[in-house]
Amino acid sequence: MISNIKTRVLIMAGGTGGHIFPGLAVAKYMKSREISVSWLGSREGYEVEFLKGKEIETRFIDISGLRGKGYLQILKAPFLLTRAVYQALKIIREFKPNVVLGMGGYVSGPGAVAAFLSRVPVVIHEQNAVMGTTNRIISKFAKKILVAFSRTHPDEIICGNPVSEKIITLDKKLERNEGKKYKSKLLILGGSRGALSINRNIPKALAIITDDIELEVIHQTGFAHLESTMNVYKSELTTTALSSIKVVPFIDDISEAYKWADFVVCRSGALTISELAHVGICSILIPFPHATDDHQFENAKILERIGAAEIVLHHQFTPEFMAEKISFYASNIEARNSMSVKGKLIAEINSTERVSHECLGVAYV
Repeated sequence: MISNIKTRVLIMAGGTGGHIFPGLAVAKYMKSREISVSWLGSREGYEVEFLKGKEIETRFIDISGLRGKGYLQILKAPFLLTRAVYQALKIIREFKPNVVLGMGGYVSGPGAVAAFLSRVPVVIHEQNAVMGTTNRIISKFAKKILVAFSRTHPDEIICGNPVSEKIITLDKKLERNEGKKYKSKLLILGGSRGALSINRNIPKALAIITDDIELEVIHQTGFAHLESTMNVYKSELTTTALSSIKVVPFIDDISEAYKWADFVVCRSGALTISELAHVGICSILIPFPHATDDHQFENAKILERIGAAEIVLHHQFTPEFMAEKISFYASNIEARNSMSVKGKLIAEINSTERVSHECLGVAYV
C-alpha cells in the first residue's frame, strides 16, 4: 500500500473540459485519500469556471495557446513562456510537490519545465489517440508517460481516461421494443467550447425529419453559442416542434444526460469517447476537421472500429445527410442496443485509480 504521509501532488491541466475533467477525477480520488492536491491552471482557460466550488487549491500562471494568434503574439512567445515558467517555478517552490502530473493543455508546458528545473518528477497523461504537441515535448523528460489508448507513445503505460465516478457507476439498461409509440431521446453535444457547424446544421436536419419520427432533444451549444443556436431553431422549426427541444450552453451533470439519452450526436474529443464507452450508448461522431494531427478522427475510429459508433466526416455533414442518420437511429432500437453493448467492451473501469497510483509511485522513488 502506498503511503500518503506529507504527499503533495501538483496537477496541471487547462484550456478545455477534455483536459480539465480527467484532472478533476484524479484530484478528487487523491483528496479522498488525504493527499494534498493543488491545481496549476491558466486565468484564460475554462478551469477558472469549472474549478469553482470544487474545494481544490488553485494557482494560476499567465499563459495561453498560440494557434490562430497574430504575428505580434507569436513574436512575444519567448517572453511569455519565460514569464510563465518563472511563475510556475515560484508556485513549485511554495507548494513543494513530490510529483507533478500534467493532464494536457498549454499550461502543462511551462509547469513541466519548471518542475524539471526544480528536480521534481513529472508524469504526463495523454487523453487522445494522438499525442499533443505539449505532451510530446514533455515526454522527453517525463518519468512516466500515461496514455488512454494503445499505440500513442513507444514508452506508454495504458491507463484509459479518468472519468467521473457518476459515469463509472451509471447503470444504463438496454432499451426494450414494447411495440408502443415512443419518442426517442437525442442528446447533442458540442463540447465546452461548442461546435459551430453542429449548432447550425442539426436544427436544420431536425426540421427535415418527417413527422412520423418523434424526438425529444437536448442540445448543448457551448457557452458562446446559446443565443445564435436558439435563433437557428426558431427560424427552422415550428412552435410545436420546439416544445420537445431543450437548448442549454453547458450540462453540469453529464451522467444524467447520458442516462436520459437513447443516442448521441457529438464531436469526438477523447473524454467524450471514453464516457460513451463507459455508459454504453449509440453515437454519431462528427470529428472536428481542424483538430491538431486530426486527433478527433483517430479518437472516433476507436469506437467506429468495433461497431460502437458511426463517423460522419466534415464533407458529409449536411442537414440532409444528418436527417437521414438521425431518422435511422431514432427508429432502430436494435441498432442502438448493438452499438451500446460493443462500446462497453473497451471501457477502462479503473482509469482514475490507475493514473493516480502510477503518479504516486513516482513520488516515492
